[in-house]
Amino acid sequence: MRFTQIDYDREMALVAITSIEERHVGLGIARYVINADGESCEFALVVLDNWQRRGIGTKLMLALIDAARARDCSAL
Repeated sequence: MRFTQIDYDREMALVAITSIEERHVGLGIARYVINADGESCEFALVVLDNWQRRGIGTKLMLALIDAARARDCSAL
């Protein structure tokens, strides 16, 4: 349940999705959780093997860093 119900004050998840043969396919996910100090956060990033080296991880991570900075996370 925790993966689908996000506490937006402390964490964020971004998902990369594409359509293949009229089906939505998740290509990757990036998440952060703000640490107890309220200034630093931990990141996690996963991209499907067949979709790596196409810039998906970079785009997810940059968007996640922007979202963390918007929540005043200064130690990235």
